[in-house]
Amino acid sequence: DNNLLHYGGSSIVCAFGIRYKSYCSNLVRTLLVNPSEEMKNTYKFLLACEQLIINELKHDVSLCDVYKLVREKVENERPELLNKMTNNLGTALGIEFRESSIAITSKCTIKAQKGMTFQVSIGFSNLDNPQGTDDQSKVYALFIGDTIIVNENEPCAIYTTSKKDISHIAIVLKDDGSDDNEDDDAPSIAP
Repeated sequence: DNNLLHYGGSSIVCAFGIRYKSYCSNLVRTLLVNPSEEMKNTYKFLLACEQLIINELKHDVSLCDVYKLVREKVENERPELLNKMTNNLGTALGIEFRESSIAITSKCTIKAQKGMTFQVSIGFSNLDNPQGTDDQSKVYALFIGDTIIVNENEPCAIYTTSKKDISHIAIVLKDDGSDDNEDDDAPSIAP
């Protein structure tokens, strides 16, 4: 295939699912390539929304209540993102990769129980990138997800501790006009 990878609106969404001895786990990260300040700010807000899920998903709390808290946060702080947010903020995990009847949605009244494992995930899609140079790069998406376990009176424990802070997922490439003689942190390689 001679088609080069296109970063879309400068984002690459990576999802990894693993099954071990019939039990499942999931990890989702977004890599940002040459992100604008707006993209960085939206990503940081996405992290705050995921953290709200992790903090509020506790023993005996209804899944729909967790969903409503996140929806209210988006509605109050970044209303322009409300119609771009995923409708499902995660599902229970176990022998089934996704227990679709136990989902963090607006309609699921099931209560989380201590020891339940979830894959929590949230994303925003069809985001505008005014700095895009072609049709593919004018739209991008952000998505993150982790595997967690519900605790009784404290935030969930995160099983997937892969880094997700903006400083770890942003990739800044030099543009074609950059000076190749600039000092950088990369060691020189002798022939």
